[in-house]
Amino acid sequence: MQCKAALWILGAFCISSTGGIKALADLIPIQLHLNKLVKWSCLKTATLSSQHVLMSLLSAKHSKGALSHPQSLALLNNTQCAHLKGPILDTEASLLNLTECFDPLYAEATPGCRLLDSFPNCISFHPCNCSCLRDCKTHLQSLD
Repeated sequence: MQCKAALWILGAFCISSTGGIKALADLIPIQLHLNKLVKWSCLKTATLSSQHVLMSLLSAKHSKGALSHPQSLALLNNTQCAHLKGPILDTEASLLNLTECFDPLYAEATPGCRLLDSFPNCISFHPCNCSCLRDCKTHLQSLD
């Protein structure tokens, strides 16, 4: 299916190399795209507030203090969890793999506490016109 999409995007012949066509059409393999979406979903779940409905379905470890739903993972025993399959259980398992704590209202992310706010004299921006090769080379030489 992805090969047909790449052929349609590029208007290439059907005898063209599938790997080359996918690369030229800038399509990543479906499995890698699905992995990216799963990781994005896991990170998104980790940043939800404690009032979100999903938090009441997770175990007590990941619920952020939300009240448990009558059918939440926190109220199931081990044998019930072993036979259970579904997106909520997958989300619970993926949250175990996170190594960082996510807080959407982290103190260092507030205005006035960010790196650029704390050290404005130490950070400078040098815009460059990268479309012109000569300007880009000059800019790189000045940075060196």
